[in-house]
Amino acid sequence: MSRVRIAPLPVDEWPTGLIDQANEIVGGEFRPAANVYRTLANSPDLFTAWLHLGSHLLRRSTLPARDREIVILRATALAQAPYPFTQHVRIGQQAGLTSEEIEEILDGPSTTRLAPVERLILTTVDELMGNNTISESTWEHLQNQFTLPQTFDLMATVAFYRLAGWVLNTCKTPLDSGQESVLRVVNSDVTQGWSRADAVRVAPLPESEWPAKLLAETSMWPRFVLRPESRGAGVYTTLANHADLFRSLGPLIAHFFKGSSLDDRHRELIIIRSCYRDRGEYPYRQHVAIGRQTGLHENSIAAAGASLPELAVPAESALVGIVDQLHDTNTVSEECWREVTAHFTTRQVLDAIALAGFYGLISFILSSSGTRLEPGSVTLPAVLKTKG
Repeated sequence: MSRVRIAPLPVDEWPTGLIDQANEIVGGEFRPAANVYRTLANSPDLFTAWLHLGSHLLRRSTLPARDREIVILRATALAQAPYPFTQHVRIGQQAGLTSEEIEEILDGPSTTRLAPVERLILTTVDELMGNNTISESTWEHLQNQFTLPQTFDLMATVAFYRLAGWVLNTCKTPLDSGQESVLRVVNSDVTQGWSRADAVRVAPLPESEWPAKLLAETSMWPRFVLRPESRGAGVYTTLANHADLFRSLGPLIAHFFKGSSLDDRHRELIIIRSCYRDRGEYPYRQHVAIGRQTGLHENSIAAAGASLPELAVPAESALVGIVDQLHDTNTVSEECWREVTAHFTTRQVLDAIALAGFYGLISFILSSSGTRLEPGSVTLPAVLKTKG
């Protein structure tokens, strides 16, 4: 790997109390010396928000450990992300995967040596990574094998580990001491071709039926303090079907909308472009409206939903460029890196990547769930630039 772009921060330079915060969030073994954490420590607020979701998916997931690791290994392989893939070879082996089975995971859904349910998992990962949603046939098979919370955790795990790959690839984070990558180039078995769910697959859970703990916690979220009625929106009533996952998203939502180093217009530009690239009809409509409220120019909104975007403002062009390159190549070229770092700080770049990946998670879940759009006339443009 070439020169590190964002150097892992030595543990003795971490802000006072950050390790204690991390230990409390994780509630288990936390290895501050790992380069993933030392990289994220360059942005402490993002780091602690990240840990809430990461800890849920790794430590408190409803998926069996073996299934979870199959998801992570396939997602990080498709993202060509050597750091998280290498970490999860070790963790996968601890969960019972053999070296031979890990090779089969790299081969993808066409393998005949894994159990049918494990090939179903691989198909689901490939569909989400390639088509941004789950096909009707695959969804039906998933419902016969997994609970709804397990299906939600599966989708969220794919998106989160794609995000982790994007961050670590872009930062050029080195492997931990003594590690060697066994990741090879892999291809998806899925033919690209996005289409929305024909009907609502996941019934929205009315606020009156939310668990008391979820109601109490979300009532304190910045997003809902001023507008508690917004908890009735489709995104939240869909996510409420898996309360623990929903709660784990709260710190990242709060960070992006209250603690982000990006200004509001740049935040919304990234979200709109990310939702366009991940075919997230629901969040695309919502954030075009929010973007207008922040003062984002109509020309910028139009460009963020264009197949070949042209933005007059160099800083905006750099942000859209980083979103597109992440979706196309799972990293950022040297030219794009120079452009974005000419306008934005290290923390802002980390926030931009995390924001793009986070809205992939939202898009995956809402599109696959068939969540009904909120009222409005904004529609997701039909033409999408192909990957490559």
